[in-house]
Order: sequence, then C-alpha cells, then structure tokens
Amino acid sequence: MLVTFTITLPAEIPDWEVITGTSYSMVLMAKIYLNEENFTGTGDNLAGAFGPGGETDCRSLAAWQPDNPPHYEGFWYFTIVGNLESEEISFKIYAAAFDSVFSCNQSIEFHNDTTLGTPTD
Repeated sequence: MLVTFTITLPAEIPDWEVITGTSYSMVLMAKIYLNEENFTGTGDNLAGAFGPGGETDCRSLAAWQPDNPPHYEGFWYFTIVGNLESEEISFKIYAAAFDSVFSCNQSIEFHNDTTLGTPTD
C-alpha cells in the first residue's frame, strides 16, 4: 500500500526592511481593502510603504491596530520615513492567503511632521 502526503510549503513572506538614516517622518492611519474586503493584519499579512525606488526603498512596515469597539474598527498604522519632501509614496500588501504581493492603487505625497487619517476615519 502506497501512502502519499501533500506538503504545503510556508508562504514566501517578503523580506521588506525599512531604510535607515532618515531625517523626517510622517504618520498615516489607513484601512486597506482587497477584493472589496477589509484587509487585516491577521496571520502573516503585511502592509508596506515604498519610496520612488520600489521594494528596495521601503519607508514603513505598518502595524495592525485591532478593533476597539465602539471607538474604532481595526486599521493600519504607518510611520513613514524619508529625507525629501513631496516624494511619492506607494503601498504594497502581502496577502498570506494568496501568498502574493499586491500593489495598492493609491499613493500619497510625503510631508514631514504630517498625520493623515485617524482611527475613526
């Protein structure tokens, strides 16, 4: 009798690392949707902010802030770093369920000492 096993290899989680040696920072609090569903920080899900250099120019790895009813639903908290004002910051997520990286369709402009979003927005 032949016994077979199916092995699922672990997801290839991106090794995004935030750049160092920066002088400025800004904060972004955001909700992310994937296929019209709230993308949360459960499991190995990741959200990152990137400068003009793409994935090698990681400016932030977001921290997931879980629900706190009735005050707010969960959201992603980014502390984005940089050295130049007005750089375009783009976003990518790693969705563990799909073992895939997706680019977000929205970007922002980097501005030092700025906060965008709130836990209730």
